[in-house]
Amino acid sequence: MSATFHGPNENGRMDFVYEFFGDGYSKPFSLDTKRNLFRLAEKEISPEDFDVWNLDMMGTTVPVDELFSSSAVVALGSGHLIQMPRMTRWLWGLEGNNRSAAFSEASEIMRTVARQLDCKFTRHDSIGIHTSHSIIQTEAIVSSGELVVSPAATFFNSTSDWASGFAGFEFHNADTVQQETILCAGVGALASICIRETDNYIH
Repeated sequence: MSATFHGPNENGRMDFVYEFFGDGYSKPFSLDTKRNLFRLAEKEISPEDFDVWNLDMMGTTVPVDELFSSSAVVALGSGHLIQMPRMTRWLWGLEGNNRSAAFSEASEIMRTVARQLDCKFTRHDSIGIHTSHSIIQTEAIVSSGELVVSPAATFFNSTSDWASGFAGFEFHNADTVQQETILCAGVGALASICIRETDNYIH
């Protein structure tokens, strides 16, 4: 089934998008919220073995249409996570209690991963998801590490891609692999929650 997009990225721009994601190095990225395992397409990675800068991008190539329709976050090679339109639109539509519940669940998973990695943090709320619309800011441990999604970080380097729902994540003040892993766990968990909550009406 072909994915359909609306906005300033249609025609030739979307041809480029399809070509870019179809290079064989684009994989759905999420975190299994029941077992706390990262998922990169069909591959599962424990938090202890996870390194966002050394992801093994080999394996099954996901068809581009399936990548667009089914993925909330995509890994584009090592260290590059892209928020897809599915998650952007879901975040834009979250309000009130639904937003709080989703972010609380993802934040608790981050804390669980931190404990799993034997990280020490002094405040219960020093790890969590904070967002304004589709801007995700997560703080890991007490050194204010962030994994932020914004138009400036998009791999297309174009604000029109933001309007169509694509944006790239970038790290701020994340100095250790443990911090990066916790931050990625929050994004991966939120991606899984998005997929779970939108499977009934996204095709």
